[in-house]
Amino acid sequence: MNERNKSVFVMLIKKRVSPADYDRFIAFNQRHEGAHVDLPYLNGAKAYVFVRPNAPNAWVSAYAINTNPQFRCLFPLTPAQRAEAMHKGHLTDKSTVEITLLCRDKNLGWLPGEQAYFYRSSIIDALKTGKKHLIGATANPNLLPKLMIILDQVIVEGEVDYFGKPRYGWVISASRLGAVWNISRHLVGLWLASVTPKRRRGTTPSLPTS
Repeated sequence: MNERNKSVFVMLIKKRVSPADYDRFIAFNQRHEGAHVDLPYLNGAKAYVFVRPNAPNAWVSAYAINTNPQFRCLFPLTPAQRAEAMHKGHLTDKSTVEITLLCRDKNLGWLPGEQAYFYRSSIIDALKTGKKHLIGATANPNLLPKLMIILDQVIVEGEVDYFGKPRYGWVISASRLGAVWNISRHLVGLWLASVTPKRRRGTTPSLPTS
């Protein structure tokens, strides 16, 4: 195996964040994304970080999976926007899981294979909860199309109160079955791209870069 192929298979290691590291998780998100999260929220969610085998104490990226009804994705919304989101996404407090607090240390960058593994892991962890609906949110217009590879329905679009500052944002969702179908279709597309001769290869959407 050549050096290039070796690098592709060096994957991040996922770790569940323990309560002892919640303060570090809060600081990590605040520093790299400007997002504030409090301890009560983390106590009710599952937070994960990703490290590299050769640097187990250096966090590369992180996210949280939450099934409690105080959904961060809906925090910035007005009551009318929240009602619209719940109705349009067919959401209930008991049927929903959110993927949130996605964050990475941009100073470290992505190595081959890491980016796709990170985002696929977030979807898989959300699916493991057994909830019928998945939601996420972003205020980054460049990131939105890539997130919608899996969470393909916009249930809220407009100006929101983003940590005290008005920003244009989106809340997106997918049913459990829809997310399974979308991620399966995406993986098949990647596989077909890898086995198709380069001169005939089309463009396959990539997973998010931040």
